[in-house]
Amino acid sequence: DFCSTLEEDEEYEMLFHHISGQIKNNMLFSDCTDVVMSGDWKEIADYIAKNVFLRGKVIKLGDVLDLEDSTLISLKEAFGDNPNIKVDVQGNDVPISISDYEKTVLAIDEIVNKIKVYNYSPFESLMYAYDLIRDRFYVHEEDTEDYSVSRDLTSVLFGDKIVCVGFANIYNSVARKLGINSMNFFLLGENTGHVRNLMYLKDEKYDINGLYFFDPTFDCKHDNDNNFLMS
Repeated sequence: DFCSTLEEDEEYEMLFHHISGQIKNNMLFSDCTDVVMSGDWKEIADYIAKNVFLRGKVIKLGDVLDLEDSTLISLKEAFGDNPNIKVDVQGNDVPISISDYEKTVLAIDEIVNKIKVYNYSPFESLMYAYDLIRDRFYVHEEDTEDYSVSRDLTSVLFGDKIVCVGFANIYNSVARKLGINSMNFFLLGENTGHVRNLMYLKDEKYDINGLYFFDPTFDCKHDNDNNFLMS
């Protein structure tokens, strides 16, 4: 659908007729490479299939996806592995393909399942997750690389670059799938910044009930030994 407010002005009226003419003739899409579409996914998939002028365009969905298995299933039922579909995902700034979204969901599930097998309490689960996630070196992206390489959830899960935002994004994603309320907490200075995790932790086993900060970046690996586990 196309909506526009028609002002009582000749210039606006001319613009309206120009745009509506382009839409009727599909000319509005001829020069663009990316198209953002929102709505029911199956209806979007059907619309793409029926409109040849959209073939070859990058179709970005207007939703920010969570990392739930049910969301992945629904997405694949609608679009399969269509490489032209891009999605925004919690923890990412850059849209990714359905294939990369699937890998991201499975990678977080793998960490979560590794923790759940021990039937830990909430606090114990968080501490085990903490050790798993901080078990790598802080590595900044190269000057020639996009900032997202060391920050976006998908990039840091499968790449060798990771800074504070990347550590926090992984820990945040794992905590949420463990049923713990979590968010990234940004510390902003005049010329620098840092990100850590803020979580609401309730654990009757240890009589814990409150808000707590975690900083997997500060406690990450600094050498090839396991000395970081002592911090």
